Amino acid sequence: MRNTNGSDDVSRRSALKGLSALGATLTIGTASGAASGSARSSGDGQISYDGLELPYPDVTVKRLHPSVRRVTNHPELLTLSEDAIERHFQQSDLEGRDYRGARKYVSKLRKAYPVERVEDGNEITLTLADGAKQNKKLTPNEAKKTDRQNAIGVFAGSGPDTVETQWDKNHHTEITDSLLEDSIGADYTIETHSDDPDEFGDVAKGEVDDISSQISMTSLAGKVTKYAVTEVLKVALDVYHSNWAQYYDPDATAVDFGPLGEAEFSNGLGRAPRTGDEFFTQAINESSRYDGEKKLGWSLHYLQDCAQPLHTGMGMEQAGLDVRGLTNGDIDFVTTPKKWLHYGFEHIVNNNWKSSDASFADDNLQNHMRGSSSPRIYSAAQAIRDMAGVSSQYSYNIYDTIYSNQSESEKYWNWDDSTKRTIYENLANCFSTLGYLGRGFAEEFERDF
Repeated sequence: MRNTNGSDDVSRRSALKGLSALGATLTIGTASGAASGSARSSGDGQISYDGLELPYPDVTVKRLHPSVRRVTNHPELLTLSEDAIERHFQQSDLEGRDYRGARKYVSKLRKAYPVERVEDGNEITLTLADGAKQNKKLTPNEAKKTDRQNAIGVFAGSGPDTVETQWDKNHHTEITDSLLEDSIGADYTIETHSDDPDEFGDVAKGEVDDISSQISMTSLAGKVTKYAVTEVLKVALDVYHSNWAQYYDPDATAVDFGPLGEAEFSNGLGRAPRTGDEFFTQAINESSRYDGEKKLGWSLHYLQDCAQPLHTGMGMEQAGLDVRGLTNGDIDFVTTPKKWLHYGFEHIVNNNWKSSDASFADDNLQNHMRGSSSPRIYSAAQAIRDMAGVSSQYSYNIYDTIYSNQSESEKYWNWDDSTKRTIYENLANCFSTLGYLGRGFAEEFERDF
């Protein structure tokens, strides 16, 4: 492995629309009459959403079809309007031959892989159009590699913004405090330990199987090992998400590995549901109240991570993973993180957590999370998967909205109100669901311990 840079369903409409329609129950395996802790397991469960009302149930949602993700980990090259493409190039640092080569590369790529919009109610899916090339691209020559990397760099940017994890340090403590105040009451041990997984990533990795079992090698060519593919994906997820245990994209079906083909997945990518479930099970089975509260804090961390749309989708795209081929038997790849996009998104989250920086916001995100209703949690894993199912539907929506309307040269506080509004409304739905499920976690622990 060399990092030189440091089912094709487009939605699960029944589950996600069930959440926004109210009165819904997601039935996953167990009988509806199950009503005791003994019914809980890592894979089965039933969660009622009778008590959940999303603040913005009718928001428009954009999705990226797997056909596009099989072609590139840089969908903006294909899906943005010509005006947006030109704007990003005009504001880039490229000049002369580098500019012309990169611009020509993007034009040829868009001609080879045209994209169309398919609308279904409030959902818009970006998919490859009829006539798009079916064969995988061959390994380009060195000049084409330079043009490709320059084009990718136009949209990644080159500014000083740092690569940060999704939440500011101690943000998990604040979120957990709010969840507990509305359920079992404030608890210092649970609150402070909900930050821990950002520090002990390797310990969490030791508790559950890694992502290798999620990967299918069927569409990968050459002498590529599953170990090597797994390590590349881990590096990409580590760019923004600390480790693969803190990420889960339920809609991931394939990741482009360039001339090597595609890594495919049958059950999403990432282990946040499994890891959170492991710690929740440990929490309710601890003999010590202190140890149980500590493990509950750990479990809540993974639920909270999956409330973030950029923790449940567009992971490879945020990291800018670009696989170039094999070099001496190792996978040759680079990561070109979309720092300005991620940095701006983080600030919008933070600026709307306890207050609001926009006139259109009806409340802060903390208050959207507050409430008194909660479900029974028969499977922590299923609850986290449900949480990811809600937030992941907004992942590409947020990614595309920022790229379509903003650019690296603009400071996030000057972003268009339309961009901020989209992000805010998507996040409000996520935080509302997080509050509902998080209170359920706390009350289930209190009930069982």
